[in-house]
Amino acid sequence: MVKPELYEGGWVGKLPTDELERLVLSRAKGFVRLSTVLGPAVGEDAALIDLGSCILAVHSDPITEASYRAGALAIDVASNDVATRGARPAWALLDVLMPAGSRLSSLAAIMEDASNEARRLGIEIVGGHTEAAPNLRTPIVVATVMGCACRGCALRTGGAKTGDMVVQVGPAALEATVIVATDFREQALAKGVSPEDLDAAVSLFSRLSVVNYALALAERGLVTGMHDVTEGGLIGALYELSAASGKEVTVERSRVKALDITRRVLGALSLDLLKSMGSGSLIATVPPQRLEELEALLRKLGVEYSVIGRVGEASERPMVRVISLAGEEAYYSAPEDEIARLWKGRSAWSPS
Repeated sequence: MVKPELYEGGWVGKLPTDELERLVLSRAKGFVRLSTVLGPAVGEDAALIDLGSCILAVHSDPITEASYRAGALAIDVASNDVATRGARPAWALLDVLMPAGSRLSSLAAIMEDASNEARRLGIEIVGGHTEAAPNLRTPIVVATVMGCACRGCALRTGGAKTGDMVVQVGPAALEATVIVATDFREQALAKGVSPEDLDAAVSLFSRLSVVNYALALAERGLVTGMHDVTEGGLIGALYELSAASGKEVTVERSRVKALDITRRVLGALSLDLLKSMGSGSLIATVPPQRLEELEALLRKLGVEYSVIGRVGEASERPMVRVISLAGEEAYYSAPEDEIARLWKGRSAWSPS
């Protein structure tokens, strides 16, 4: 029997991990094929399927907590998960659900935006579905992206080893900065954020793809695992890394790299950038002896990065320690994303 607590409290965003395992993963037990290398698991965002000639990485993600350029964002978010497997994104399916009564021009704009971003990344849109659906307030775009990695090259989040260094690649909370500047612009203005800062924040959208530098790290064999940062921010990604690898993770808050514009925009709304949507950033786990080589590559690519922590010993339960001047925070579950919290505050919850 399904407990109703989540609905009674108002649930926005990802399911808590224990409920995901109890309600979803425990029921995702259909026919099992021998070609499936990696199926659904906490922290492992893309499935891996052995096609014989290569390993196919497949990931699907919806855009539900952002409206600005949802088509391109759907392509970016799903392709990031494939690239952090060490697979080059190549094909996409796109499902676009429009509110009943939507203008056809709105649908065309979403498709044009998605197509342009897919073309930029070398991804072919090979199918999908489009419809106008009742009871929707905003469009929902779902992208499924696929790509191949060579046999023996595919990466897992759970590949992290004790003693690996944890490297943040790309500034934190770029996606959240864009969302605040677009979907919560009036709220940000009321909190004193300047129009100039918000316009600058919107321009960060062009930096939300991590495909190129994820592939560069994978191709050189410099990492034991990677995980892109999305809902739940850096702490959410680190928690999933801990869950997938079965090891504790410790990071230092002061070492987290973020742009000044992000600190100003999120700070005005009292949002923790470590818990805010973070497309445009990834977490890589790196053997200490390969760290210097990885840093040299990232400098050559011109990507902001920071060594923020280390993978610890095996742990019976996922745990992330965040050390700061104020002390130590321990996370035994993924945090609620700060953007999800904003959406909850905007609309009243009505259980169905």
